[in-house]
Amino acid sequence: MTKLKEKEGELTPEVTTPPETGATPGEVTPEAVVTEPVVPEAGATPPEEAAAAPETPPNYSESFRNRIKSAYPDDEFADDEAFFAKASEQLDNLEEYRNKNREINQVLRDIFDSEPVVPEVLKDMGKGASFRAAVARHFSVDELTPGEGAPDEEEWKKNTEARLARLKENEEYNTKKAESTEFSAKSIKEFADETNLSEDQATEFLAKVGEALDEVYEGRISKSFLTSMYRALNYDNDLKTAQETGRITGRNEKIETAKETKPKGDGMPVIASSGTPPESAKPKGWIDEVYEQEQKRNIL
Repeated sequence: MTKLKEKEGELTPEVTTPPETGATPGEVTPEAVVTEPVVPEAGATPPEEAAAAPETPPNYSESFRNRIKSAYPDDEFADDEAFFAKASEQLDNLEEYRNKNREINQVLRDIFDSEPVVPEVLKDMGKGASFRAAVARHFSVDELTPGEGAPDEEEWKKNTEARLARLKENEEYNTKKAESTEFSAKSIKEFADETNLSEDQATEFLAKVGEALDEVYEGRISKSFLTSMYRALNYDNDLKTAQETGRITGRNEKIETAKETKPKGDGMPVIASSGTPPESAKPKGWIDEVYEQEQKRNIL
């Protein structure tokens, strides 16, 4: 312990030895060392966890397989050969995509080098400006119209005429499409009324028609579509054939019936009565004949 000792008018430090330790001045004894518990800081990793085993390296093989499967979710890879075939296809697609991007980027670089103001126009559009507003900031109307004898005068005129023709064609197409839509809506309503289709039946029928038209529009002609078209286009001929077949079959059956029911007499001719002649059978309509013919086909 240190005290201040007065000596000849000045204070000097006096070192005394604690009686309980008996240590010499300046000596640090084990009893004098106070050990306080170490409190880890908030969020610090405990020593035992810091000494944990090193992290497992990533499984690149499994990661690669998962990426290929995500690119082809509907495919079932029967074996490794099938998997690597799809992996090779995916790599080919990515390589083709990269090469096309390089070509496009080169074209854009050439354009921007020839007209440095074009990127500025695109930047303004990217910030929300309209095309006209962006162009107006960097060009004047006079600059966009080549003067007489300019190198691109003929090409400018040609492109201007092509643009006007395209606008006229689009306008005519939109007008015709609106007329066709109105005509189709009217035809659909008349068809539904004439065929007594309910709303659900009409919706189901039109959905099938729409599917068939979508196939044709996409350039895909299915066998079912051809079958439906054949039946529709040949309906009248098939109906006429069935009607004629029914008539012929009916006549043949009448002849056979007459042969079987002819009475057997003594060979003398049968003299008809002078009374009222028997009432002739009522002629059948072609619908009845077709129906009876269909029943006979089912029986046979």
